[in-house]
Amino acid sequence: MIVPLFLDTNDCRHFSKDARRAIAEVCVDTEPEIRSLLGGLHENIELACQTGPFVIPETGEMGTAIPPNRVAWTVDSRLPGGVATVARAQLRFTLFHELHHLVRGWVMYGGAARTSFMEGVVEVYAEVLKKSVADPSMLQ
Repeated sequence: MIVPLFLDTNDCRHFSKDARRAIAEVCVDTEPEIRSLLGGLHENIELACQTGPFVIPETGEMGTAIPPNRVAWTVDSRLPGGVATVARAQLRFTLFHELHHLVRGWVMYGGAARTSFMEGVVEVYAEVLKKSVADPSMLQ
């Protein structure tokens, strides 16, 4: 189960009921497909949600895989439509990408030491999974 956790942030912005609902719906809708492709996932995954400006400008959000079972997700609540709009548009793709990292061990903290060009290859695999499965139109 992917369980969203809503963290307090320095800017004291809170997640609206609509944003919380959108995030939970994306998690529920996306999880079965992710699990069918990434069999080694931990049974319980925490999605630690916070607001903040340190995001990918093109998507308005950013994820980080933290072992053994957490994905940190930062979303810029100042964007048009707010958190719910960004979650509906981007969270599915970020979950595919970051959960691939968790399964493969290519994570922010506690993973194996990076010693070769394969570091880049693992990032490419995460992107290909995200694009080919979560939204095949991204490959065109």
